[in-house]
Amino acid sequence: MSLSFLKPVYQYSDYFRRNASKLFLGLLMGIIKNASAFLLSVSIGEFFNLYFHSSGSKGKLVNMLGLKLHHLNDFFIFFVFLILLRSLMELFENYIITVQGEKFVKTLREKAFHTQMGWTEGQFKEKYFGKYLLRYSNDMKAIQNYLTKGLFGGLRDIIFLIMGFIL
Repeated sequence: MSLSFLKPVYQYSDYFRRNASKLFLGLLMGIIKNASAFLLSVSIGEFFNLYFHSSGSKGKLVNMLGLKLHHLNDFFIFFVFLILLRSLMELFENYIITVQGEKFVKTLREKAFHTQMGWTEGQFKEKYFGKYLLRYSNDMKAIQNYLTKGLFGGLRDIIFLIMGFIL
């Protein structure tokens, strides 16, 4: 069985190793963003528990998580905190992951450029020159989206799902 499809991953693993802390930070912020979004929806149940003096499953889940809200003022402070936390985490996560995606694509473009500079004239005549120019325009956008939305978005969501199943 050939593992040649893993060659690009090994080839660029040095990039991921050098930027591991930033990539991990972006992933952590995405997980916090997802968790705060979950708490926002669950905390609505706690609002109904406090306002109507009732008992619901969402309110029980909030209590099970160790969050004790006794007054409506406590709820609104907690709710605003969650909204701000989610907004800030989304902003910083998008910034970090987008910058890392741009840097990764820049690395790929530089490697492609250095490789093409070493080609002979005959190699350039084999294909239409427009195909080479695409390597420096939007051709790399798919790779950037794969890294930012596919790998990191998928990994973030899988970790969040596992946390949900454990909860």
